[in-house]
Amino acid sequence: MSVDTSAVLIFGLHYDLIPKDATYLENDPEDYELQYVSPYYDSSRSDWVYGVRLCGVEEGSTIINAGKLGAALGRAEIRFKELTGLDGKLYLSTHVM
Repeated sequence: MSVDTSAVLIFGLHYDLIPKDATYLENDPEDYELQYVSPYYDSSRSDWVYGVRLCGVEEGSTIINAGKLGAALGRAEIRFKELTGLDGKLYLSTHVM
């Protein structure tokens, strides 16, 4: 068994801040075009952050250019609002799978 760990910048909300009747909380969030971050191995869904990823760091490479971070953040904020109807926040988190 192996564990993959990365750092993720995600615009969304922690489980505790999402209405509990949101369907993506009990189903696969990717079915709703959302991603999630799991802060530690085998964490429960109540510890996840759900949202739109801006970038992640895996094996030392970044997925987004720092000069374009503002534009990417604006797009993620709009997309999260479209998908959930909620106002989100920016999170930097470990993602452990």
